[in-house]
Amino acid sequence: MKKIRITLAAMCTSMLLPMTTFAGPPVLDLSGSELSLMQHDNTITLSEKLRSENQEIYLPLRSFLEQLSPASELIWHEDQSMELHTENHAIIRLAINKNEITLYHKDGDAAKKISLFSSPRLINEKTFIPYELLYTLSAELPFAENLIIYDSELTPMVLSGLSDWANALISRDGKPRYELMSEQMKQEFVKNQKALIGNDNWNYVIGVSSPWTTAYQMIVCGSFCYITYYQTDSTGARYTQNEILTFWVRDGKLEILSSAEPAKPCDQLCGYLISMDENAVTIDPAEYISANDTARIRTLALTTDRMPDGYFIYNPEEDEKTYTLSPNTLFRFSDQEKSFVGANSENLEYTTTDKTAFSKYLETYAGGKPDIPFFFQLNEDQILAVSEISEIPSES
Repeated sequence: MKKIRITLAAMCTSMLLPMTTFAGPPVLDLSGSELSLMQHDNTITLSEKLRSENQEIYLPLRSFLEQLSPASELIWHEDQSMELHTENHAIIRLAINKNEITLYHKDGDAAKKISLFSSPRLINEKTFIPYELLYTLSAELPFAENLIIYDSELTPMVLSGLSDWANALISRDGKPRYELMSEQMKQEFVKNQKALIGNDNWNYVIGVSSPWTTAYQMIVCGSFCYITYYQTDSTGARYTQNEILTFWVRDGKLEILSSAEPAKPCDQLCGYLISMDENAVTIDPAEYISANDTARIRTLALTTDRMPDGYFIYNPEEDEKTYTLSPNTLFRFSDQEKSFVGANSENLEYTTTDKTAFSKYLETYAGGKPDIPFFFQLNEDQILAVSEISEIPSES
């Protein structure tokens, strides 16, 4: 079975689960997406565009500081290393193409060395830092709190609703979340609140008194929202917690379909759908090769006539792998016959959590077995979303 990276903008679950710390930010591939920044409902305009490469988001350092922390000072050295002096008296030493950074404070604290998965890069003679740096040094870079990185195609209504969801945990008021939930999530929320209180007189209070949530960062793409919450307690210790939401826009309104704390970064899988029942799907995994994957194209000696749509599906041998469906698995497909979207609809894309509806759609294929691959968004062995490959645009 081969796992691949795809454009989550095209593909792409709280009742908050028990608090846990984790090692790093979500691993995403937003290649081909036009990324934007927002903070406190304000769009942040940078002189250079954000970049997404090798499953990491890169931000232009100088432009980013000018907009969010103009009082910070950036000092360059001839060996392509630099020092970032922040407003709260922290000094961060980093260097181009070096994964190790050094952190110390002007008040004399001992230096602390930190290893990153990704390193700062020089792109078109401009310094770009990985999003991972903002995540790792959240205490030293408070100006990056409540930062939202999002696919530019998303509407302000969606972003505002997702911000309301995250801010609800800071205020511990679950009512804004309840108003965004699907009917099934509302039922689960009420059930859980009653269980916490011990009787039927439930309320909207969420979270815990300690550690409490102070801020968040968010990445939104397609039908998914990845949130990192920052928490503290009376000792001043810092904690983080991840949440992944699936959502859709229905009748002009944002609706949260599911919320979960992923055990690890989500995987994306390309494959042929062999069979499906109420609880699981069986897939023949395949490899999706985009026009930008020059190394694989050379290895397989692919020519442009074999990639007329800008991609190639490599599946030299059949295999079978079964995954479970979540109660809110999202199904997205193109309803060419308008059996689901309605005869007068101009938009053929149909999104649903109804497994029966998706099964009926599969019956439109000969023998009920699709002859094209699908993309599957996974959280461990559970499928969060299924999307027809015809909806995935070629990467530019």
